[in-house]
Parts: sequence; structure tokens; C-alpha cells
Amino acid sequence: MKKRPVRIKKNVKLQIIKYPHLYLKKSFKEIKPLMIEIQSIKEEDKIIRNALIEYVIIKTVTIFEIYFKSLAYKIGSNLGDKLDQILKGDLTDSGAALAHSFSYANPFSVKDIFSELLEVDIMKDAKKYFDNFNNEGIEHEEYHIRYIPLLSNNLVNFDKLFEYRNKIVHENFSPTIKYTELRKMVGSVFDVMAWSQMYNLRDR
Repeated sequence: MKKRPVRIKKNVKLQIIKYPHLYLKKSFKEIKPLMIEIQSIKEEDKIIRNALIEYVIIKTVTIFEIYFKSLAYKIGSNLGDKLDQILKGDLTDSGAALAHSFSYANPFSVKDIFSELLEVDIMKDAKKYFDNFNNEGIEHEEYHIRYIPLLSNNLVNFDKLFEYRNKIVHENFSPTIKYTELRKMVGSVFDVMAWSQMYNLRDR
């Protein structure tokens, strides 16, 4: 797990998510109308369509990043001396240190961080959970995109969304993708977050 060389400042503002369910519900409400608009845009308006697709990809990764950074803050604040195994140095705010010391826009980094913190595999847990539901009876239906593949069959699209985001931001890349592919990508990311909110409820 690669630690980011950051200096923790007391005045750094961090968005703390007290109620993950409400955060995901609100975030999905922001994404959903954009998805509907993308689906309805005609082929001749592809410039607008592509711009919306790029925005949805970037926005979804931002939601993911804020979500897991806040979760890391909560967990880190309760770790005490155990945090020394992950971070070194004089830490006055263990939650802020953990939240600001790693990249939460990188799903591989997120997986490594929480595997070490909670001794769980977030992706494995999420796959197992969602594979036990069909898309009509999903528990988190407020922010689950129905009729996307089971998460175990959708991980390629999960990884692809982050790959596209990095290329859009750093390489001025404009992905040519179908609406159905975008649905699968966004749906997989929200499914992972939907399950991961359960870690907020665990006693440590």
C-alpha cells in the first residue's frame, strides 16, 4: 500500500458523512437525471452527450472518493495505537491522518487500506452480498441500478470507470461508450459503496 507524502494541517476541511445511506441516496439523485438525459440525447448531439458522459464518470469517482475518505476518517479516529502499524509519525488527529494519507480515488488503494484496517476484502464482501440478490429485490434500491449484471460479473466495468476517469482528467481523453456500458460502470460503483456502508456500523 503506497502512502501519499502529505502534511496534515489542522485547518484541512474534510467532508464527514454521518449518515452513509442518506449520502448515497442524495448522490444517486444527482446522477440519475444525468443518466436519463444521456439516454435521450440524439446521435447528432454527440458533443453534448459525450460531455455529460465524462461528467458522470468524474462525478461518480468523486462520490466514491469522498465516501471512502470519510469512512477512513471514522475508522481511523477509533483505532488509537493500532494506527501506528499503518502510519508513522506524531499524529494529533489519527482520523484526519488516515483520510489524507492515501488516494481514495483509486479502488485498489481503497481495497488495500480497508483490508488492513478491518481485515476484510471489501470487493469480496460486496460481490457475495449482491450475488445473493436479484436485481428486482435488492435491498438498497434507492441507489442500485436495476438490471445491471451481478457484481461478480461486472467488475471489469467497475475498474473501467476509474480508468476512464484518469484518462479524462490527465489525458484529455473522451471515451466513446454506449449508455448500457455507462449504466454498468456507475451501477457497480454504487453497489460497492452500498455494501461498504455496513462497515460504519461495526464496533471496533
